[in-house]
Amino acid sequence: MKKVLAIDMGATSIRGILSWIEGERFHFKELLRLKHRIVEKDGRKRWEWDRILSSIRDTIVQHQEEISSVGIDSWGVDFGLLDEGGELIVEPISYRDERHIEGYREALLRMDQEELFRKSGAEPMPINTLFQLLSLRKIEPEQFKRARRILMLPDLLLYFLSGEISGERTIWSTSQLLDIESGEISAEIAERFSLPPSLFPELREAGTVLGSTKNSRIPELRTLDIPVISVMGHDTASAIFITEAARREDTLFLSCGTWSLMGARLEHSDRSREACRLGLTNELGYRDSKLLFQNITGLYLLEKYKAEREEDGAGKLSYERITEEAAESFRKRPGRGVLVDLSDPRFGAGERGAKESIDSWLLERGEALPEEEGAYFRLIYESLTEKYRSCREAVEKRSGRRYERLHMIGGGTCSPLLCELIAERLGLELLAGPVEASALGNILLQLQALGEIESAEQGALRILAESGMRHYRPGEKRSFQL
Repeated sequence: MKKVLAIDMGATSIRGILSWIEGERFHFKELLRLKHRIVEKDGRKRWEWDRILSSIRDTIVQHQEEISSVGIDSWGVDFGLLDEGGELIVEPISYRDERHIEGYREALLRMDQEELFRKSGAEPMPINTLFQLLSLRKIEPEQFKRARRILMLPDLLLYFLSGEISGERTIWSTSQLLDIESGEISAEIAERFSLPPSLFPELREAGTVLGSTKNSRIPELRTLDIPVISVMGHDTASAIFITEAARREDTLFLSCGTWSLMGARLEHSDRSREACRLGLTNELGYRDSKLLFQNITGLYLLEKYKAEREEDGAGKLSYERITEEAAESFRKRPGRGVLVDLSDPRFGAGERGAKESIDSWLLERGEALPEEEGAYFRLIYESLTEKYRSCREAVEKRSGRRYERLHMIGGGTCSPLLCELIAERLGLELLAGPVEASALGNILLQLQALGEIESAEQGALRILAESGMRHYRPGEKRSFQL
């Protein structure tokens, strides 16, 4: 019986989940849960790299007798640069650093948004890897000159664990540098922006054994011989693999965490002018499947508001309490409430408070402010739901399909109110769960690589059968007055 360790990295927390199969059932054991944050250093917003790496190292060392392999998935676009000696030049910068806009503006002078979208398939967003690189080259030219290799964040961590330099396609599909159809770095984009081909690693397909900890860059791990497996490096791709949308053409997916990513699996990418205008993006899923979706500011605003309330003395705000506060607002004032546009930059900015951002939006438009604290949670839920509704319309317009089902995974599934609201306002059946979908996709590819399951696809079906998904349908009796 082999046990695999899935390191699943979200933008606010990192989870380490050990999984194995025993008695025909999947078993799970949480070994690591670490809250992490963005820190200011040298005038840039950076991730707590040493803390992240040491927490993963310590987890592996402490549980070495149990672990048969390890794989890592994370959020997209962020990266690290290695020098000639294979050392990390500086701690990775966060996608939330405001100075990435400088690289974005520079890029648009050489290639406009539509051309960038057509060449890569990815929605041009200032946070994307290409623009981060151009910004770094402008702001810190000496660091850029020292760079010999760029590794996306999960590939960077796998390099430290195994000593192997390599790239995985799902995470590179977030970069604005990958040609979505060929699955390789776009030579035209790299040439247009004077990025040498040698800077990029050889790309691989997810699901292969990359190396072993015996060749690790971390001294404490070199005494161990634990296989390091390349899983789908992008947490979204890993999560979507678990959903029914990965197998059914009539089902949309919604990964609802700090970010919301909603869309569908299609046979081919859509790099049309219309798709670009609608704010859609193309990324890769399992075995280079094509995913068309929108990136939407997700629970980030809710998480910020929740933290503000807790800091102000509200105590621990569980999803149950948040749901009750929002539901109370619906009971007082049924129907549709006031909305904000979550695509407005203020709602994704780290330096502004959540309540301050919402209030400024409403006051600018002459809207009344929420009358009680729980009404802010309601406003966020309703604003999210409106974004999901418009996203469904955009995906249906480009795919030519009518979707009747939505499979939702991630932290948002913990709120029955949000689930019922989505089902009602979008008029479709909603399947909710599991929460830790990214980790599950990670686990399945490791178990397949070790021969513990016949196929990852069959494993996904088994996990869904065991997970107890909840179903929500429009028009059915609800727990809350909407």
